[in-house]
Amino acid sequence: MGTRMANRGVRSWTAFSVSAMLTLAAPLAATGAGQGAGQGAQQAPPPQTGQTVVTPPAPAAAQGGPVLQLTMDQAVAMAIESNIGLKSERLAVDIAAEGVAGAEAAFKPTLTANLSTQSQTSLPSSFTQLTSGSISGATQSGGAQVTQSLPWLGGTYQASWQNSLSTTTQPSPVFNPSINSNVVFNFTQPLLRGLLTDANRAGLANSQTAREVADLGLQLNTIELQDQVRLAYLQLIAANASLVVNQSNYDLAQTGLHDAQAEVAVGISAKVDIITNQVQVEQNKALLIQAQSGVASAEDQLRTLILDPGRPDYWTVKLEAKDEIVVEPRTIDVDAAVVNALANRIDVIEARRNLEITKRTTRLDADLTKTSVNAQAQYSATSVGGTQFLYNGLTGNSSGQTTKSFSSVLGEAFGGAYPSWAFGVTVGYPIGRTAAEATLAQQQLAEQQAVLNLRNLELTVAAQVRQAARNVQTDFQVVQAAKAALDASQQQFEAETRKKEQGLSDPFTFIQKQLILSQARVSYLQAEIQYNVDLMAFDRLQKVS
Repeated sequence: MGTRMANRGVRSWTAFSVSAMLTLAAPLAATGAGQGAGQGAQQAPPPQTGQTVVTPPAPAAAQGGPVLQLTMDQAVAMAIESNIGLKSERLAVDIAAEGVAGAEAAFKPTLTANLSTQSQTSLPSSFTQLTSGSISGATQSGGAQVTQSLPWLGGTYQASWQNSLSTTTQPSPVFNPSINSNVVFNFTQPLLRGLLTDANRAGLANSQTAREVADLGLQLNTIELQDQVRLAYLQLIAANASLVVNQSNYDLAQTGLHDAQAEVAVGISAKVDIITNQVQVEQNKALLIQAQSGVASAEDQLRTLILDPGRPDYWTVKLEAKDEIVVEPRTIDVDAAVVNALANRIDVIEARRNLEITKRTTRLDADLTKTSVNAQAQYSATSVGGTQFLYNGLTGNSSGQTTKSFSSVLGEAFGGAYPSWAFGVTVGYPIGRTAAEATLAQQQLAEQQAVLNLRNLELTVAAQVRQAARNVQTDFQVVQAAKAALDASQQQFEAETRKKEQGLSDPFTFIQKQLILSQARVSYLQAEIQYNVDLMAFDRLQKVS
């Protein structure tokens, strides 16, 4: 089966599987019942609606082989824990979470640092540099810068701090060595395009929605896996029932053969009865082999859903279903079920989340068609220190020197002793139809399409839930009708048995009554199983597709 099954698909698959197993056993089960009745065996009364169906126990495991007895709930729990498909889906959730972390990184501050050294030697280039030789200088500089895009209103800032230490052999320097410190802060704020949304903010929101969709995907696959396990569990019950019936048929056929041989030995019956019973034995043997194969196939289907492939006994452990099939009437509120499905069904929620992403992309594309208007502000402060030389204004000779420490330079720079401010606005307006406008038109059409798809999905969900509710109600009536038919067939067969005991029934009529009773039993069990499948489908369709 696929991972997503439509409601009717579930009904068809299960009906075919159970019907194929039980119908094979029907004719010969009737024959065995007839043989037992002819020998005075009592027929068990049919089960009442609402009571547990008498399901034959699973056959005993082979000697020495491990046996794992499971209820349906235990099988579902094991599947959730061990199924490889779910493990893969959990990784998809982790991948989506990493995508959110990557989108959030766009709003993390970026810190950069620099350190450099430089030296140079040059000839004098002006009368202020008159000297007998070359001029040498060296500079060591370093600094740091922080840049960040803000998650609110699209603003960005940049803060930097630069320092340098310079020495020179130039005559009459003002500072030698010279210490410089410079602090700069820039801020840019969009006023139109990029104010309400931008690529980074839309990307973060989309990644968060994608993580929610991944979580929904995990829930979806979990529910679908639970449904597959329950169906496989029911199939295993049906396969074991078929095996027990065919085993009983085979044993009864062998008993009939022994009885025929005994009657021929004393001259009561003709030898042709032995041949007839031998045919019955071989036919039952073939059906028994098929039933054994059906149990093995049902076990393999269930084991691949619930067992950890790392188990050393993965292929050898025998699975036994402990639960029995029950029929419990349920009151169905169709309108409430439809409302619940539209509010909580995972594929509907997923479609709505994807629509949110589509609308968010439309808003981003619409924003990109706006005029670019950005306000900019800059603040800077600087300071110089080191050894300062004082010169005579008339002679130009040094008259003394003072020293300003690095801490004083930093205090002036960060304290804003010598500040500088700048403000401005930049405007960008495209001329003619832009690519952004064409992209926006396409995205608007895609959004309309997504809205229509969501509405169509909601209509489909409502129709599926209504049909599932109708199936539950209809098949419960089928169970009641099958029970009534079984009661009538049982009474009819008992009457025919009494006639046979009195010598008033011919063999053809007696065999026909046997076949009718056997088919009634099979139909009743099929109806019971199908009703349970309908209930599972009704519950599932309110959660997943």
